[in-house]
Amino acid sequence: RFLSPMSYRGGYRGRGRGRKRRYDETRNEPPIPPEQQFRDRLRALLVRIGERSQLSLKSNLDMLSKALVNDIPKHHDFILKTLFDCVINLSFKTPIYGTLVGLINHTDANFGQSVVGHLNHQLFDALENRKEHDARLLLRFAAELANAHVLEGKHVVALLQHLLDSTKPTSNDAATPAEASDSTMTDETPTTPTP
Repeated sequence: RFLSPMSYRGGYRGRGRGRKRRYDETRNEPPIPPEQQFRDRLRALLVRIGERSQLSLKSNLDMLSKALVNDIPKHHDFILKTLFDCVINLSFKTPIYGTLVGLINHTDANFGQSVVGHLNHQLFDALENRKEHDARLLLRFAAELANAHVLEGKHVVALLQHLLDSTKPTSNDAATPAEASDSTMTDETPTTPTP
């Protein structure tokens, strides 16, 4: 009997009702520029692909690839950077990103070439800076690109063979395996996408 019926129900029912305020009215922050809103939306689409949805993954990938094909001319560098950030940080979605690049490559082969070139640059950087985890994830992405017919499988195998050979000490060199891993791949490794 110490609690009144009103306090038991959580107070007055009318509390909190009234005119709903827009988010912008509650804060004194400047509005987000349309370009930033677009980039945030694009980033969210790339990050969320493959998560639960009412549509199938196949239809989501088709829709996203068509949207990205239209946005590539204006936002090429941003899309490429975001894609590789996702490959490194959301590695469990690597097959999805490989398939997405394959779908885009089917329409726009130049984008496939730039993905392969960026992959080559990122892999070189990861090996040079001893980022073994990133290098492993990028090699996995290269295999997915071969699966999506962006790269030929023989080029991925040649890349792996080159990396294995670079870790072996030669008879002329008395290098240890750790010193041998300092050598990185050269531009001789083929990275041409298939049409």
